[in-house]
Amino acid sequence: MASSASPLPPPSLPVKQEPKTASDPSHRSHSDIQAYPSPVPPPPSAISPSATRTHAPRSDRSDTYSLPPARHWQPASVNDSFIRSDAPPPPTYKAPPSAPTAPSAPSAPGTRDGSEPVFLQMRNRAMAFENPAHQSQGDSFFDGSFRDIGAKLKACNDTLGELQQIGVSHIVSLPKLVLVGDQSAGKSSLMSGLAGLNLPRSEGVCTRCPIHIRVSRHHEWSCRVSLQLDYAFKPPMDRSIERSDVTPETPFPPWVRQPREVKEFMTIYAHNQSEIENVLRWAQVAILNHDQNSDHYIPGRGTIARTHDLAREAEETKAKFSPNTVALEIKGPDLPDLSFYDLPGIFRNSAREEDEYLVQVVENLAREYIAHQDALIIWAVPMNADPETSSTLSIIRELKAQARTIGVMTKADLLPNDGHQSHHQWLSILRGERHQIGHEYFITSRMSDKGLEDQARWEGALFSENGHEKWPAVFSEFRDRCGVERLKTALSEKLGKEFAKNLPSIKKKVLSELNKYEKELDRLPGLPQNVQLEVQKGLREFTSVVKDKLKGKEFSSHYGKLAEAFRDCLLHTKPKFVLRDPTDTPVFEISDDEDEASTPTGPPRKRSAPGTNGFQAPKRGRANNGSAFNGGGPSAHGSFSRSQSYGVKVEEGNASDVTTPQTPVRRRGPPSAPAPFEAYSKHGSRFRTIRQIRQDIQAKTKAGMPNLVPDEVYEDLCKQAVRHWNGPLQTLIETTRQLLNDIINQALNQAFVNLKKRLIFKESKRYMQSFLQDSASVTEQFLHEFYRMETFQLFTINRDSFSHYEKEEGRLLTRYRHVVRWDSFIGAKRDGGGSEHGENPPPGANFQDWDRMTPEQRASEEKRHAAELVKMGPDPFDKEVRVASYVRGYYRLAALRFADTVPLYITSRMFPDIVNQLDYHLDQKLGLLDEGAHAAYLRLMDEDLATAEKRTRCKVTVRKLNQALDSIRGLEAEAADVEAADVETATLAGDGMPPRAYPPAPYAQMIPESAASDCI
Repeated sequence: MASSASPLPPPSLPVKQEPKTASDPSHRSHSDIQAYPSPVPPPPSAISPSATRTHAPRSDRSDTYSLPPARHWQPASVNDSFIRSDAPPPPTYKAPPSAPTAPSAPSAPGTRDGSEPVFLQMRNRAMAFENPAHQSQGDSFFDGSFRDIGAKLKACNDTLGELQQIGVSHIVSLPKLVLVGDQSAGKSSLMSGLAGLNLPRSEGVCTRCPIHIRVSRHHEWSCRVSLQLDYAFKPPMDRSIERSDVTPETPFPPWVRQPREVKEFMTIYAHNQSEIENVLRWAQVAILNHDQNSDHYIPGRGTIARTHDLAREAEETKAKFSPNTVALEIKGPDLPDLSFYDLPGIFRNSAREEDEYLVQVVENLAREYIAHQDALIIWAVPMNADPETSSTLSIIRELKAQARTIGVMTKADLLPNDGHQSHHQWLSILRGERHQIGHEYFITSRMSDKGLEDQARWEGALFSENGHEKWPAVFSEFRDRCGVERLKTALSEKLGKEFAKNLPSIKKKVLSELNKYEKELDRLPGLPQNVQLEVQKGLREFTSVVKDKLKGKEFSSHYGKLAEAFRDCLLHTKPKFVLRDPTDTPVFEISDDEDEASTPTGPPRKRSAPGTNGFQAPKRGRANNGSAFNGGGPSAHGSFSRSQSYGVKVEEGNASDVTTPQTPVRRRGPPSAPAPFEAYSKHGSRFRTIRQIRQDIQAKTKAGMPNLVPDEVYEDLCKQAVRHWNGPLQTLIETTRQLLNDIINQALNQAFVNLKKRLIFKESKRYMQSFLQDSASVTEQFLHEFYRMETFQLFTINRDSFSHYEKEEGRLLTRYRHVVRWDSFIGAKRDGGGSEHGENPPPGANFQDWDRMTPEQRASEEKRHAAELVKMGPDPFDKEVRVASYVRGYYRLAALRFADTVPLYITSRMFPDIVNQLDYHLDQKLGLLDEGAHAAYLRLMDEDLATAEKRTRCKVTVRKLNQALDSIRGLEAEAADVEAADVETATLAGDGMPPRAYPPAPYAQMIPESAASDCI
């Protein structure tokens, strides 16, 4: 098989024989040669002039020749043993005339005439032997060479594969094979043949993202599939993608560059090898749905893969194309050592107009891969199409990549049989007359209805020496370049050669980058000697300070005051009922507000009404905002304070005196709710009027059931009365969270006083704020659920407390309602000509706090109210006042219950949970309990997040580069071991031991050209 950089195929390997006479019995023809698989001798330029080869007769072996020690003929570079087929043949090597010649050995068994072996002509193909004096000191790998090309290629390709797996391709340029071609060029079939797998061949999914396949030898077969995500999917929100979005800055819209992320997808083993096509299709569907969890698409395990149809999912992917890569690492017996990328086929027109931008995107992807100077390009061109129309070849030429291109003519079985003219086009390409490239053209074929296992037999029959009806005989001269197996061997050899050629520069680059990143690490801020001790010391002190404060008396006392303020706020916002009604004449607003609700209004009367004993009765007052009954604050127990009595002074004088009432003293507004609940001071004001209560009763009373108050009236009013509690509750939760946050910040400042510029302080603060927020959210969820229970229904079994509160509220409301009615009554009397009794003080003049009144005063008031009630008659709103008393009594009971339960949960559940979780929460969040704890400690001592990320990035890169350097040195050591073994073998041969046997020259015809070209 040819493996040159020339488009012309080399002729059969020439054999040069030493001059013989016709009568020489050792003279024989090449047709008598048998196969001999032994290693081949070295090239001539490596042989010392003084070390000539001899053919000495020996009694212990036949048809062999001796070699001097390897140190006298080792090549200047490992490149010397990677023979190319494009260089002109050098002069044939002959032993100098002066060299002594040993007698011939006895004939080897199986030969006809016992002729002595001849030397093969060595042809150096585009890799000239270099002078060892010009080698750099860093080229240690090239100081020796492997004697076996197969072992050498295996070692180089294994090392190349290791470097690719380590992930240093973005730092060090590594050789790679890139499979490109137009759409429907047969790339998928070719890729299947190269990889030895039945991979997807149909158009669609397999053409919408790059595929990286790494094939290597291993005693057990396996295929590891992973997703290499170098780009993030960022589509525009309000429009579709257009061709104008494709720019040099964004060559693959809507994909944007991101740090590489590798996601393991699935590993396939020999027993389910047939599943590889299905797995690969699902892997590409996963990569086209970038924002979804790729685990959902794993066949047999993923929820989507188990429940959805693959064809439908392939049609409904989020992205229509992705520059991210599906990577396959295939290992198995008898596999070639290859690593190549298969790119989506280039096309000129999209199936749908809205996808027109993909034409340029796919071209950009091909350009990016082809432009890499270390890439060997495999150009697939189908033989059933005109190569002149290849868009891929245009890009290769545009990027000046012809010298790095290998041509593969696919679909040979579909070659049109229209005469010599069409055949001539392909023959001229094979001969290097047209579409010239740096390497050869190969020919492959795979029937669409045949599996991979039939490909070798199919190609063997198609390209056989006897010919085939689908394959013209004019192509027979290129039979050595036909078939996937020959192509795989050539690609493996070329890739190994390329790596060996570039190994000095690769090693130099690795060392340079390693030195650069190590210096970057040294320039980063220094760390304490014992980083772990410093971090743990700060964390332990922090938790200790927080616990001490939460369990301390000072915090408990402070929080107790906050809980009391919450209770007072709830009582302050008790529902306030308006006890006057337009039917009360005159309308005089009576309230327990500390405002001007009781202030008489209107001009003063000219004279006192008869029987008033000199007291001036006020006129009917107007309704105002102060008319609502306020039972909050100090009057929570159903009594009046003296500051709440009417500001009307009793004037002494004769009834006939013209008097005016003294201007009442202006009082301050009603007391506000305690801090931090001031915003809720007006809640509960003007909750209901007694007229509205009557309307509620009438609306909910069934027909024919008079004088009954439906239960719905009580329940609806009670639920409505507590509905505003969510506001004070939220304020309490937020205030509690702020108190805890202050404690946390104080503890952090104290524990990390010397580490405030380090990440440990910043991240601890961030995680604790999040922790407090989560804790407050849990508390809030529970307490709001309790609030919803209070507003869901009226419920209590605490009958004694309820009866007590209802009685107090009933006495308070009844006394106020009586004052309002009596004022209206005596006002109407005065307007109508006077009162029957002359001793009626102005309203509220003697109204006192019930709790502060003596028993005599209470009895006197009750006696007076009873007498006045006889004069006024029964209160028409008595039933409504009793309803209001019931609602206010239940409110007080529920408010005290709620005010107890909420702080109880916070102090008995929230605070203890924080204390219990504090010990391990930060350790877990900071990554100090994971396997990578050591790296986490180091990162936490950095000064900022950017420094930490830079340190981590440098450490990862240094680790990868060290691994790469180890792989390269391992390759060098393997070369040195083989060289030492060869030297030892040659030395032993000089001490009387049998020297290494090499095949006689005639056997060389049976050796592959890639190996035979190392022989002389």
